[in-house]
Amino acid sequence: MHLEWPKDATQLPIKTATYIKSGLIDYSAQARTVKWAYEGRNGFENWPNIKAKGFQCGGRRQSPIDISRTNSKYRLLPKLRFCGFDVELENITASIVHGSASITDLQNSKRYISGGPLTGRYNVFGLHFHWGRRLSSGSEHTFDGRRYPIELHIVHVKDDYATFEEARNHPDGICVLAVMFVIGKPFSSTERDLRAPTRLQNEAEKHIMEYFTTVSGLQKLQIWKSGFRLSGLLPLYPQQFYTYRGSLTTPPCSEAVIWILFHHKIPISRQLLRRFHELEDSDGHHTFRNWRSTQPINQRTVYRTVRFWEAY
Repeated sequence: MHLEWPKDATQLPIKTATYIKSGLIDYSAQARTVKWAYEGRNGFENWPNIKAKGFQCGGRRQSPIDISRTNSKYRLLPKLRFCGFDVELENITASIVHGSASITDLQNSKRYISGGPLTGRYNVFGLHFHWGRRLSSGSEHTFDGRRYPIELHIVHVKDDYATFEEARNHPDGICVLAVMFVIGKPFSSTERDLRAPTRLQNEAEKHIMEYFTTVSGLQKLQIWKSGFRLSGLLPLYPQQFYTYRGSLTTPPCSEAVIWILFHHKIPISRQLLRRFHELEDSDGHHTFRNWRSTQPINQRTVYRTVRFWEAY
């Protein structure tokens, strides 16, 4: 994995804060006052009907979408730079609220990304997971119609904006890195080191399983003292990705997101997937679904840095 860390990594000021609720980042004050869910009367199909200030769930640049290899366009972009992603984090805040789904609050981690489709620096804000009931469902984005068991979002806020609330009002305010997880070894003929997927799986599972061990059964914030590296949650060849302009995938669905979706996936075990299925919501029910269905792409273009003869 080729990562770059500028010399000023430890001096990065983090200016944002995270509100934790229901296993996801609760993105705005408005979202906290509006009832919404993934299924039922307040499910995602009715999000466009929410009449509240700042809500854009019925807009034309919504996320997630289906990523089509044939309809995406190749573009040569600068390399992504991951500042501090390979440096261990200590004493970060891990959270599970009301017995609900997992999230890690990284607001004070002093990490950022730049390059690729981005103009300027984007500070790490937090990360969370989406999953479903079965192996064939869970991810929010799909690739040529295929849905994966788990999708990880690493959320960033542009350094130009003082708060997340401010950033979501600008079309370039937020960047989300999306990582897909598969059960077992990913299929790729380009792996120069056949042991690399095994090492990647072990590292990713180590981080995530330690998280579950830390927060399992807790109803409040907990300090996670274990070493944690964001690079352990990135796939092989992170310079191969897709990018497009979209939105937050939960209310208020702000159309302020530059999405970067990695082409390669991270393998995990069925045991780890079961740990996600064991998590409960605030009513004591298992959280079997927390993903939004794909939205129309409309007139948007998906760009890719992947040249397919190199990627398989």
